[in-house]
Amino acid sequence: MWVARVRALVVALTIAWAVGMAVVFACRIGFPLELEWMEGGSLHTALRLQQGQSIYPEPSAEFVPFLYTPLYPAVLAVLGWVLPLGYVLGRAVSVAAIGALAAGLWRLVRFEGKPRAHAAAAVGLFLSGYVFTFRWYDVARADSFSWRCCCGA
Repeated sequence: MWVARVRALVVALTIAWAVGMAVVFACRIGFPLELEWMEGGSLHTALRLQQGQSIYPEPSAEFVPFLYTPLYPAVLAVLGWVLPLGYVLGRAVSVAAIGALAAGLWRLVRFEGKPRAHAAAAVGLFLSGYVFTFRWYDVARADSFSWRCCCGA
């Protein structure tokens, strides 16, 4: 039947897009320079946390804080005690967050009783947003770490 073929096509396209995204993430994760201008600032914020300094001080020539919540730099700071605090760690956390968001989206659609093809379409559409978000899914900044998306808050 044509409905089964369309569903299979949607699942296949989602898998192909996810594999393509994984290849892109793997190629970009180890790049030794900033992929986006805020990556260094995000890592600097995590370093300040590790050193016991405030991450929201009064702006000065030395440091101007970003207007993000402290969860992402806190996670980087904690992981930075075990792993080297750098671009690879920041990007890996962002990629893991995107994976968690995709899994949460899949779970949400399946929880609503929809077929796997609908869940695959939702995940595929989410992942296809990579090209419309200036390729920010895998950069070391707090945007990908928006857990509210998968917990319904």
